[in-house]
Parts: sequence; C-alpha cells; structure tokens
Amino acid sequence: MKRETFLIVCLIFFSQILKAQVNTWTGGAATTNWEDAGNWTLGVPTAAHDVSITPLFVVTINAGTNAVCASVILGNSDLNTDAGATLTIDGSNSSNIADLDGLSMSASQITNQGDIFIFNSELSGANLFNGSQIHNDGGIIEIQGFAINASGESGIDMQSTSQIDNDGTILIQNNNAQLNSDGCVLSTGCTFNNNMSGVIEIRTLDGSTSNGFEIYGAMNNSGSLLIEDILGSDGVICDVGADFLNDGDITINNVFNTSMQVGVGSNSFVNNGNISCSVARFGIIHDFVLTNNGSIDIASISSVGLMSFSDFTNNALAIVDISISTSATVTGWFNGPFTVTNFGNILLSDLTIGGEVGIENTGQFNNSTSGIIDINNLNGIGVTNSNMASSIVNDGLIQLTNIMNVGVRNRLGTFSNGLTGSLSIEMINIVGGRAIWNHDTFTNDGSIDILGSMGRGISEFELTTPTSFTNEGSI
Repeated sequence: MKRETFLIVCLIFFSQILKAQVNTWTGGAATTNWEDAGNWTLGVPTAAHDVSITPLFVVTINAGTNAVCASVILGNSDLNTDAGATLTIDGSNSSNIADLDGLSMSASQITNQGDIFIFNSELSGANLFNGSQIHNDGGIIEIQGFAINASGESGIDMQSTSQIDNDGTILIQNNNAQLNSDGCVLSTGCTFNNNMSGVIEIRTLDGSTSNGFEIYGAMNNSGSLLIEDILGSDGVICDVGADFLNDGDITINNVFNTSMQVGVGSNSFVNNGNISCSVARFGIIHDFVLTNNGSIDIASISSVGLMSFSDFTNNALAIVDISISTSATVTGWFNGPFTVTNFGNILLSDLTIGGEVGIENTGQFNNSTSGIIDINNLNGIGVTNSNMASSIVNDGLIQLTNIMNVGVRNRLGTFSNGLTGSLSIEMINIVGGRAIWNHDTFTNDGSIDILGSMGRGISEFELTTPTSFTNEGSI
C-alpha cells in the first residue's frame, strides 16, 4: 500500500510539472511573429504554458491570431498586439509551484491595438516595474480575477517609474479578492495618463479593505474613469506623492466607505472636469489642498458629503452640488480648521429626510462677491459656526430655503455679512424654528431677508447671552 501511495504522489507531482511548462522565446525562426513555432522552445504557446520573453526581443501578435498562455514574463523586451489580434492569459491553467502574476513586466513595453484578456491571476493581474510601459492604442485590456492565492495584490500594480498611456479601454473586476487587493495601484514616480478617448472601469472588488484606485504617483485623467461596487473600503485614495489632474469624467458609485480620499502627503489635486460620487458613507475627504474648476456632484451619502481637512478653493463658474436623500443623520459639508473659498456655486439640497447640517464650519469659510451658496430642503441647520476661531464671511449670496430648524446658527466664532453680502432665509412653519440664532459675534453690513410666515412659534432672531450683534446694513 505504501509503495502504491508513493507512486500516486510521484505521478501527481510530475504531472503538475509537465502541466506548468515554461515556454521561452528564442527568436529561432528569425521573425517577430508569436505564431511561428520556431521562435519558441516548446512551439507556439498553449493555454498551459508560462511564457517567458527576455531579454531584448520584439514580439508581435499579428491580426487574426488568438494567442493563449497561462502567464507572461516580459523582461527588457517589447510585445505588440495588432488590431484584430487577441492575447488571452488564464492563470487557472498554470500549476507552477511559485505563484505568478498574470503579466509581469520589467523594463519592457507593450503596445496594444487588439484585445488582451488576463483571467484568474494567482498574484496581480499585471505587474509593471523598472520603467515598463503600456500603450493601449485603441485596444481593450480586461483583467478579471486576481490575487487568488495572496493578499495585497492588484489588478494593475505600477512600480518604479512605470507608465500607462490609455487611448482605449481598461476593465478591471475581481470577485475573488483577498485582503488589501486593490483594483489599481499607482506607486510613487509612476504615471498613468488616461487620455481623451480612454475609458477605465474598475468594478466589484469584494475583498475587505480593498480599494478601487490607490494613487501615489501622477494620475492625469482626460477621459472616463468609472469605479463601482467597491465592497471592501474606498473608491479612490490619493496619498503621499500623489498628483491628480482631472480634465475628464470621474464616476464613483456604491462604495463601502469613502468615494474619494485626498491624503495629507499628496502633492496636488485639481479638478477641471466632472466628479460624481454616490452611495457611500463619505463622499470626498481631503487632507490636502483641493482646487475645483469644474463640477463636483455628491449624492446619497450616509454620513458627510464633503469633509475639508485642508484648504478648498471653488473657483468662478465651478460647482459643488451635494444632494443627500438617505434616512441617516448627515452633514452636507464639514470644514475643519482650514479655509474654504468660494468664487463659484455651492448647492446643498434635499437633506429633509435625515439631514442635520448643511455647512458646519470650524475654520474659515469665505463666500466671495461672485459666490453663491444655495441650501434648500433641510431638516436641521442651514449654516453653523462651531469653533471659537471659526469665521464665515459672506460677500456674495447665501440663500437658505425651506429650512425646518435654524437658518444660521453662530454658536461660536464670527459671522460677517459684508457690504455686498446678501443673506436670504426662508423658514418652514414649525414650532421653535429660528431664522438666525447667534451665540457669539454677528455683523451685518449688507442685506438680510427673512421670508415666509413667522407664525406658530418661529422667531426671526434669537440672541443668546453673551452675544454681539451689529447691524449697519438692512434687515
């Protein structure tokens, strides 16, 4: 019996070795064609082969060729996929003793005009390092299933000055992720250019603590970026060393925790395009300076729509639109001890179901002469100061409509309505409502309009001792 068992074990072992064959490019056919058997040690690669192309070779998958393998190692070489060609890499066909990336590139380049499919990778779907580059020139790169045998892997892992230029479509999806398995990781010194015709979709990451897109390098988006159904953690994280420039469209939907985080160590974050965040606990949290020249749309958030732990500038013609329609108690915009400056438009609406505060300020919130802040359909407080050093300065228009509790509550700090400032408050008729509730210092040099019936216990003003209220404008 022992002898039979030993023979069975040996047969299984050697069958696995045979199955996990490495097919190495030699160029022996003196062509660059993938489909020429003489260029390989084992002939044209089959689905069971782990392919190795290294070093200093140029390989082309020509139109009409359907290339297959279990994995690809590309070392100091080029791989070209022509329009009409297909490369399918399926890690489920590999039984290599060592776990492998689906595609591993070192100091190499891929130019893709066809279709590249990477399925069931034991580690990362595609791993780029040592200055490797992928130019997706109108092609499709689809990565389905990765990090099957290890945590901390990614659909695409970019390291050590690698670069991706996308003018086609990149799709990343994983239903089998381990812990910390992100859709795409862009490391320090790396660059990802999603150009005007580029489409990136990252969907369905179900590993706990998995993020959609983790950025430590330079991300330039002029195309379309969709991140959806991130069931582990966050949609986009920008952290130490990150430079993010958005001139295109970013949509982040159905994220477990935060749609987008801009961390303390980021270098810059500028939005010239459109950012849409919906269905998450938090919309955008930024711990680094954020500049908006485009539009930011945040909806269906269960905690806080936008949290500013660094300076935020909303420039002329730019829009921040926060719409909360969940049953949770939420805040539209929370500003920490930093400066928010608005030259454009800020709209907070539909907080009537569970909304508590439209804008809560603990720092400096400046609404310039061109700035418009429009808060409507709010269940709680429209605008509040809640820190001794906090200050709201209005030189533009603040319009509060259908407010159920308090229009402006200056609990701590200073509220200044300047010479050009206009403050309009329309309350809903409920008992105990207050248009303005001042506990500290309130100065009016502009105009204040309080609209709607003041019956049923609604008061225009409530001044809580000690308080300072100075009016040199019109009320």
